[in-house]
Amino acid sequence: MEKWSKIVGFDGYSGSSDWEVSNLCNVRQFGRPIEPKVDSQGYLYIQFCRGGELQRVHRLMLLAFEGPPPEGFIAVNFEGQWHWGPRDMVK
Repeated sequence: MEKWSKIVGFDGYSGSSDWEVSNLCNVRQFGRPIEPKVDSQGYLYIQFCRGGELQRVHRLMLLAFEGPPPEGFIAVNFEGQWHWGPRDMVK
């Protein structure tokens, strides 16, 4: 079942408080689906207005549902599931 949570940690970005991410890595703003773009490495991302910084959707999902990563951990996909893991898990 798909669950939604506010995107956290981007206070001050234009409209960031109106964005949500789901546990299935879908994104919406004001309840309307947002179509993420694909970066050069094949990851989905969205772009907030302030500074034009790219935010990868899987990282936003992890921040919303698992909180910040432990020290030295990054977002890793292991057997089809995203989670925080040590950098040496990345192949």
